Amino acid sequence: MYIFPLLMSQLFNDLPRAKAASAEYKVSTLADKYEITLPLFGREMSDVSVRVEGDALSIEAAAPSVGAPEGARVVWQELLIDDVKLTFRLPHGVRVDGVTAQLSGGLLTVSIPKQTPAVRTIQVEPAARAAEAH
Repeated sequence: MYIFPLLMSQLFNDLPRAKAASAEYKVSTLADKYEITLPLFGREMSDVSVRVEGDALSIEAAAPSVGAPEGARVVWQELLIDDVKLTFRLPHGVRVDGVTAQLSGGLLTVSIPKQTPAVRTIQVEPAARAAEAH
């Protein structure tokens, strides 16, 4: 059984999508953050929207304008040229106020920082004796 992919798929459950979009993406976990990476080749920053609402992270990207040179006829195309609309349910223990997104070289990388757990040392004390309690 492959437990890690199962856990990751449970952490980042896709919510129903507004429109079917066949976008490929990768979800990674690092020590201090999660990252979602997806190819958005041909798109400008103004075409891309990343939003957090409650525990949902939404990514939307308008389809790029991909044209053929004048006089050419497209005979085969495997480019993702549809609008992209993805929504992810964020896991517990993330800082939604620290989410960032970068578009570089046609790749969108969304970073979701993990919360640093509070560490507290607990003083160990001897148990009260029965005689002292009365």
